[in-house]
Amino acid sequence: MSSEIAYDKRLVERMIKRGALTREEYERHLASLPDVASKSESLSIDTDDAHAESGKAKD
Repeated sequence: MSSEIAYDKRLVERMIKRGALTREEYERHLASLPDVASKSESLSIDTDDAHAESGKAKD
């Protein structure tokens, strides 16, 4: 199994329970990740428009 899969958020608790990964290893991995917040974009979703496009009636 690749080491990238061991750190998958959906699998990490299972990996720790099986002994394939320790909590400390996981915490070190998280601490080593770069901060990419400055590369993010904000999204604004108008729920009224979403209802209109889906064909659902507004309340």
